[in-house]
Amino acid sequence: MPYPGVEDPQLKGFLELPAAEHQVDVPLAVSGWVFSLGAPVSILELVLDGGEPQEILYGLARADVTAVCPEPAAAQSGFAHKTPLKSSSVNGTYLQVEIFATLENGRRIRCFARRVRLLRSGEAAGSRFLRGAAEKAWIALREGRFVLSPRWWAKALFLHWQETHVAEPIPVGPHAMDRDRLESSYQRWLRSQRESAQAPITPSTASGRTVGFDPPMTIVALIDDSSTVSQLVESVRTQSGQTWALWLVALDDAPRPATRSGNAQDSRIHWVELRDLVRADGTWSPPGQTDYLVLLNPNTLLAPDALRHLTPFVSACAADWIYTDDDRLDADGRRLDPYLKGAFSPELALVDDYATRLAVVRRSAVERAGGIQSACKEAQVYDLFLRVAALGGSVQHVAEVGCHRRHPLAAVLGPHHRSAAQRIMAGRGVAARIGVSRRDSPTEPELSDIAWPSDVIAGEQVTIVIPTRDRSELLTRCVESLRRTVDLGRTRLLIVDDCSEQDATRSYLEALQEDPALRCRVIRPGRRDNGFNYARLMNVAAGEVDTNLILHLNNDIEAISRGWLDRMTGWLAFDDIGVVGAKLLYPDGSIQHAGVIVSTALGAPGHLFARLRGEDMGYQWLPHRVRNVSAVTGACLLTRTSLFREVGGFDEDHLAVQFNDTDYCLRVIAAGKRVVYEPAAVLSHHESVSRGRDTDYREALFFMKKYRAWRDPFASPRLDIASLYGPTPLVAS
Repeated sequence: MPYPGVEDPQLKGFLELPAAEHQVDVPLAVSGWVFSLGAPVSILELVLDGGEPQEILYGLARADVTAVCPEPAAAQSGFAHKTPLKSSSVNGTYLQVEIFATLENGRRIRCFARRVRLLRSGEAAGSRFLRGAAEKAWIALREGRFVLSPRWWAKALFLHWQETHVAEPIPVGPHAMDRDRLESSYQRWLRSQRESAQAPITPSTASGRTVGFDPPMTIVALIDDSSTVSQLVESVRTQSGQTWALWLVALDDAPRPATRSGNAQDSRIHWVELRDLVRADGTWSPPGQTDYLVLLNPNTLLAPDALRHLTPFVSACAADWIYTDDDRLDADGRRLDPYLKGAFSPELALVDDYATRLAVVRRSAVERAGGIQSACKEAQVYDLFLRVAALGGSVQHVAEVGCHRRHPLAAVLGPHHRSAAQRIMAGRGVAARIGVSRRDSPTEPELSDIAWPSDVIAGEQVTIVIPTRDRSELLTRCVESLRRTVDLGRTRLLIVDDCSEQDATRSYLEALQEDPALRCRVIRPGRRDNGFNYARLMNVAAGEVDTNLILHLNNDIEAISRGWLDRMTGWLAFDDIGVVGAKLLYPDGSIQHAGVIVSTALGAPGHLFARLRGEDMGYQWLPHRVRNVSAVTGACLLTRTSLFREVGGFDEDHLAVQFNDTDYCLRVIAAGKRVVYEPAAVLSHHESVSRGRDTDYREALFFMKKYRAWRDPFASPRLDIASLYGPTPLVAS
């Protein structure tokens, strides 16, 4: 008897995607798991409507499968793929999806077959949902999996709802972030957490050490409002199983509490005035003797079981600073507005105080940093964090909600925070100014903004490389926008002509070279095998560049206002930054690019927050905050010319058209550099107008095989990674 969902008894597996219905003109995602009980699987292939086989990425880790299947092959049994599904290439109402496995002994077996109903634009979402649910129920009945239990029905319908929504295309046109939908997904996650609240917590074993002790912790809570003390103390007292001492440190201007008699009954709780801790040089050290400190922001409360969640990580890793996720308590005690974070982003930390609302810190790291600076007022812990990180301290994120905020987050850092960030940047060798950006509308919140000193910008020459083929109207718009917005005295133009045939284009290219203000050259590398190879064009161009910096720019880009190139250039004054990308907008003003997220589980990299309205602040202002990302688009990518050559440029052999920019960024990260997204550099992108948007599955397969183990560190593991491709992130179920 074959395993449910698999056609051959030699195989075990399950086809998770595609769903029963799929939208035409949206790439078809295929995923699941399969392994052989005999000869191992060597190749997995997808066949659509009897067409040519497409190799599928196979061998992804599946811990969930290992939990229920004892066979060794289960551990690496996952597969994922994504292929274009254009209306011009599919006919009829249904698509036949088949997956074949070739075993190491040469045998070829059909693993799965699924008939997918094709949805054309305009079909009602409700009818799609009901029709798909009915079809799945009939299949379950036919396969003997139909259950009358209401609980089973509720779970099945919910999973079907998720499938149909995940399969939705990124919306066309500008969309606001759906905050109600985000909150709804967070409430579902909270309910699931409450149901498993008593489950044992598995400690991190990343350090390779066995966890076997419960480290005592000193909790240091800064107090600027005595009316919040009782609630804070109660949040600490309710922590279970941990050895702790609580020190309430009253800031200099904090009102004194009316009474502390209740606290006096608990010998673990202490009150101290900050002035009594400050040394002559203005610094102070946290009280207590423990190796680990828990630092609490004045406006936060410990979440239930926060210490229980943190202890395994503290015990298992050697981090100097550990930070957590957080959410907000409203007036009725309801949890909302989650800030679910990713790995440490040094550049985001300059404009967002995300790592100090609850932090576990090694006391030795505090002492190495010279203690806490009392002059920083409300930014004392933030200033400490920046100094610990600047000294090379290890910073780790724990994906647990460790604390609750009492108030909504501010869009901009306060003056003392900005001063602390400026000192850190000055220590890195650049005296940048961190201020507040001016918004176009009085209803839009202000954001932190970084301005670079003129000497940093003036000293860098940039070659702007633009590949083009005919369509002279696109190139003209691009070049004229450069005239208006960049300092031509420190830029040069290099046009890579990919076999243009139109007389108008050739004449325009000649005119550009004759314009002394542009300092423009045109090169014509020619084509190999008569095929378009973007990566090769840019590699040839890089060999012609003699400036320190090179900007890759698509010919369908239009610069909007002055200063964008300066904002990008400033970041490359730091040796540890290798690539800078810009914010790109569709012509309708919605976001086209705000950084790239890399996930082979979804088949290919994608752009973050696509189609979010340009004026919408989005999830925790991230679309409009400078931050580190895994990659940026090559449509506007600034890098050092020497670095581009050192890491081998773009991969013209395997990634001629797609993903070469993402691959380059990941190799830059592997070389020890960071990639920065700069939202203050705003340009308009008429995406792939001149070339189109064809997808070569072979390039996608190569990329996914190469980075099958990559998990985007800057995406929260608590968020549904597919939802990050659109305007509204959702909490994963």
